[in-house]
Amino acid sequence: MQFKLCLNALCIYYILLMFGFGKKNVSVESELDSEQRIWRDIQELNKEKQVLESQRKELSFKLVSKTINLSTFDSEKKALEKSISEIDKKLDALVSQLSKIQKQESKSDNPDSGLRFNVIELKNSLHKKDIEFTELQKKYFELKEYVETMSGLKPNQSVEAPFDFEKQKKLRLYKILLDNYSELINEHEKKTVGQIKSLINSDDLSIQSLVEKIKPENYSYPENFNAAVNNLFEFFKKEFDFVDPEIPINFWLTPNQLLTEKLADDEDLAVIFCSALIALGNPDCFAVISELGSGKTHAFVLMQFKDLFYLLDPIQGQASFDSFVSSTQEEVLQAYSFNNEKVKSILFKFNNETYEQAND
Repeated sequence: MQFKLCLNALCIYYILLMFGFGKKNVSVESELDSEQRIWRDIQELNKEKQVLESQRKELSFKLVSKTINLSTFDSEKKALEKSISEIDKKLDALVSQLSKIQKQESKSDNPDSGLRFNVIELKNSLHKKDIEFTELQKKYFELKEYVETMSGLKPNQSVEAPFDFEKQKKLRLYKILLDNYSELINEHEKKTVGQIKSLINSDDLSIQSLVEKIKPENYSYPENFNAAVNNLFEFFKKEFDFVDPEIPINFWLTPNQLLTEKLADDEDLAVIFCSALIALGNPDCFAVISELGSGKTHAFVLMQFKDLFYLLDPIQGQASFDSFVSSTQEEVLQAYSFNNEKVKSILFKFNNETYEQAND
């Protein structure tokens, strides 16, 4: 009797195997495990890709801030893009595996297969959208970097900072107060010719500290002067922010204030630049206040060195200190422009020894 029961049970088991019962359960479990493993791999690869994308973005910022040269940027960018491309290939392979699971699920008569097929398809769509989003994000940061570079913003400055209404209210109030008291402030800030000349001070400790920082080792004038001027010019281009205050007030900041805040209008920048040039050994330098074609004023530095005249204006982002150089002052002024405006006339120029007005 027991033998017959065992024989019947064995026959039932083989019949179930013939019709696929049990096999399907094993297959479904295997596919579930495979799917979960694939999605874990996709998540890990996406994390790696995000890190590499962040490194590529940081690399661009380093190039803009001139902490790396173009050659280093190109080689490191190629290495990063190669790694990103390899990750994309792995992601594509994983997506292909998911597609095979989809096909298997679509052929299955498992009652849960339709739902699982829909879930996998949704995950697939989300993955594709994630890739599209990453590409759009990449393009966004490239455009953002370009805008920041063209507008003079530094890499760590955000163009997306939330608008501070309270701060804007205070700024409007400050402007009103400055307008109201501008006559009083301007009266106090009036300077004699002697006081204006004294603004060019090569002996100022802040100027001396700056010169020590930028001049080449074992500096000697005039042999190393051009190299020092180049360093000085690049320092102002990289470190200083230009501000047009647009307020009816005449003011002059001290070298210490300028070098501490790294912030200046064109006149203060011309004064500190001229002071540093004289500290480097060249007395033939002037801070110049000019009138542009529109009637606006703009300041820069005129320098004579070895029978050549140089116009130096790091504010407008000229390529190098010797971008505007000629054998005569007239020619160098004709070649120069600021915001597409030519110099109409020189109103006055000065250094620590000389003050010259247009009618002098």
